[in-house]
Amino acid sequence: MRPTLFWDGLSYDLRDFEVAQEGTVHLELGLASFFEMLDVCESLAHEFSIHRAGIPTSLRESIGDPFDLSRRVSVPALTWLLLINEPDGRTSFALHARDEKAVASDGAFKHVFGGQLQPSSEHVMDAAGEASLWKCFAREFCEELLGMGEADGHSGAPVDYGAAPLSTLRRLADDGDLRVSLLGLGIDPLSLWPSLLAVAVGERERLASELPSFVEKNSEGVVVTEGRQRGFEFNQHNVDQFCDDSRVGVAAKGCLRLAWAHRAALGVTR
Repeated sequence: MRPTLFWDGLSYDLRDFEVAQEGTVHLELGLASFFEMLDVCESLAHEFSIHRAGIPTSLRESIGDPFDLSRRVSVPALTWLLLINEPDGRTSFALHARDEKAVASDGAFKHVFGGQLQPSSEHVMDAAGEASLWKCFAREFCEELLGMGEADGHSGAPVDYGAAPLSTLRRLADDGDLRVSLLGLGIDPLSLWPSLLAVAVGERERLASELPSFVEKNSEGVVVTEGRQRGFEFNQHNVDQFCDDSRVGVAAKGCLRLAWAHRAALGVTR
C-alpha cells in the first residue's frame, strides 16, 4: 500500500554540518529528490537483510563511515520532540501514532512532529530562501499540532512565514517562550537514514494563550497523550518505558534519551 503523503519532492541534501562555539548551527546543503535518498536507504536495508544468507554487503561497505554524509545522498529527517512546562511545575510530552495509510514509518509511535528537510515550494528558485531549520520546524509544528495544511510544494509558492500561526511561533521564540535546540545527528543502523534530532521546550500558559488548541488527529496520524489536553509526564520512568518499546521509532528514542540527559540545560522545570 502506498502512503498518501509520499512523493518525489525537491529536498535538501545534507553534506556536512557544524556547531559553532556560540551554538549556531551551520549546514552545508545541496539539492536532491526524495526518491534519490529513498533508493539508497531502502537498498541498504534490503542488502542487510539478505546478508544473513551469505550475500556480501557491497553497497554498505562502499559508503564506509555512515556519518560521512558526503559519500551518499542524505536528505535528513527532522525529528522534533516537544516538551511543555506545565503551570503545576511538571513537564509533559506527547508521541505521534503514525497512520501507515498516510506515511511510511519505521515505528508505530514517533516523535510528536517532524518531517524531511524540504522546501515548501517545488521551484528551485525558492530553495535558497527555504533552507532553514527554523522554517521546517515551524511548518511541521503548524501542520501536525495546529492542523495547518501540508506544505507539499505542489502549490508552486512558498508558505507565508509572516502570517499566523507561523509568525506567532517566531514571536514566541523571540520572547523565549518556545526554545528550540539541536541535540545531534542520528543514523538509523539498518537503512543509514540520517535524522537531525531536536527538542522544543515551550511554556504551556503562553502557548495556550497565543496559539489555537492542539489537534488530536492530523493527516499523518494521532497525537497520543495521557489526557485530552496534557501529555505524558517527562520523567525517567516514562522515558525508559517508551525507549524500551519496540513500537517507538529509533529517532524518537534518541530524542527522548538526549533530551532527558540534557534536561537542565534545556530549561525543563522538572
